[in-house]
Amino acid sequence: MDIKTKLIRIDNGKASHGSFIDSEYVLHVILNGTFTFQSQQKSYSIEPNDMILIPPYKLHALNEINDVSMLVIHFYDHSSIIETYKLPTVVSINETSFKQIKQLCLQLIQLLKESKEENEQICNGLVHTLIGCFIKYSNHHKKDSNSNRQFYSWKSIQKAVAYIQDNFKNPNITIAEISDYCKFSHNYFSFLFKEYTNESPHHYLTRVRLEYAKENLYNGKCNISEAAISSGFCNLQYFSKVFKKEEGLSPSEWLKKNNLK
Repeated sequence: MDIKTKLIRIDNGKASHGSFIDSEYVLHVILNGTFTFQSQQKSYSIEPNDMILIPPYKLHALNEINDVSMLVIHFYDHSSIIETYKLPTVVSINETSFKQIKQLCLQLIQLLKESKEENEQICNGLVHTLIGCFIKYSNHHKKDSNSNRQFYSWKSIQKAVAYIQDNFKNPNITIAEISDYCKFSHNYFSFLFKEYTNESPHHYLTRVRLEYAKENLYNGKCNISEAAISSGFCNLQYFSKVFKKEEGLSPSEWLKKNNLK
């Protein structure tokens, strides 16, 4: 797997409470506690020994959190291998099988505490193994605990997210167009979108475009100018301005930093 780890962290208490959309895959390994996980109009009662795998750009929420301790890993799958498995969102693993996974988590936690540069490759190897464990136990998928429940506002925001993903390459798409598609006024839609995702619809649209451009640059599919136009930015100058604002580097500096130029 061509996996690139972006972030590994330990969440305790109510640190992850709320709604989120991430541009990368996110893997949660639940060590202790319980909470309600919501995604795709489905709700799951999460318990210790559960694992959650969230694909990029999928709106999800963590609520009713009680004494939770979990390992959270943000990563990119540049090979798109994970997509071929058609994996479930949540798997529930028995105590015996989970021992190996918990041991991997404890090793990662210890490496993170040490904060040594030489530990990076070891961490990446352990992350690969954890992802492999999720795939291995994917037949232990957890059932939706409330499949008949309707989330009208949630469903509308998911509809908007899907619309953006389908149309972001169009440089002429507007927030007014998206709000009309969801049958909301512009102001109420913007308010509702930020309530659920913690960012404005304009910033989310820009972020989707930027991540698509970065993916193409990372894979060497195009040059900087082509990446800008193919991802929906109106011109190279604006793309470079947004890129530097979000990444802290110009596109060419980013390529050099990642040994891609």
